[in-house]
Amino acid sequence: MANNDLLTAAELESLRLDPAILKHIEASRERLGLSKSEFRILDWGCGRGKMVLWLRQQGYSAFGVDIDPRSFANGAGLFAALGYDEKECLHALDESGRAPFSDSSFHFVVSWQTIEHVRHLDAVVQELRRVTSDRGGGFHVYPPHHRLVEGHLFMPFVHWLPKNKLRHALMRLFVLCGLEPHWWPDERKSLREKIDIYYQYSIAETFYRATGEIETCFNAAGFTSEFVDVLSWKRSRRWVQACLFLDSSSRIVKHWYMNYGGDLGLATLLTK
Repeated sequence: MANNDLLTAAELESLRLDPAILKHIEASRERLGLSKSEFRILDWGCGRGKMVLWLRQQGYSAFGVDIDPRSFANGAGLFAALGYDEKECLHALDESGRAPFSDSSFHFVVSWQTIEHVRHLDAVVQELRRVTSDRGGGFHVYPPHHRLVEGHLFMPFVHWLPKNKLRHALMRLFVLCGLEPHWWPDERKSLREKIDIYYQYSIAETFYRATGEIETCFNAAGFTSEFVDVLSWKRSRRWVQACLFLDSSSRIVKHWYMNYGGDLGLATLLTK
């Protein structure tokens, strides 16, 4: 997994933040009338801190939090090389999921491929609301609940199924056919061990939700929210439009990216 690898300068240089994220960051900054250095951004689920470093290199005051701080060490060397203190920039959530920041500390909260790993989304959103300043914004990128291929295990449709023996059986079939994440776990494990590890990961570490459920959760916490097509600039989005002979504003295309596309964005604004 990426968080287990050392963060390198080449990897940081190759990072291309989604244009939709940058658009909403700048819209929030301009709305609040702040300079880049004054504009505080929190990366929720920061891992090694790659996005935090990238944002700092662009001039923003960026910080990160994560439930598992062990990956921070894999980014510490690059933080130091670029003149930043990793311990100042990256912080661990406590056992209750609370971030070590005071209320209204951030003007913008961003997350990348994090929401699908959150077991208790309502509690996390309440914490996002606590650390977000008045009229502050946010942007969260995650896979839609009916994405065709589960993005961590590389197995089609397994996350569509209930977390029971039926899901386990389909995973077994895919592993027998050679469809599995060969980078994890140790390939020397037996077939049964690998299938059990994949299955336990899928039931304990992934929680796919319908767009309406996620939107309701954010709205209940005082955020207005809008789903954003983050695939609009990618080849896969253009391929779907071309095959179906549809305009980008088509309801069919919108239904596809909100339910089956590669990634989905949720833009938020704290209004109450």
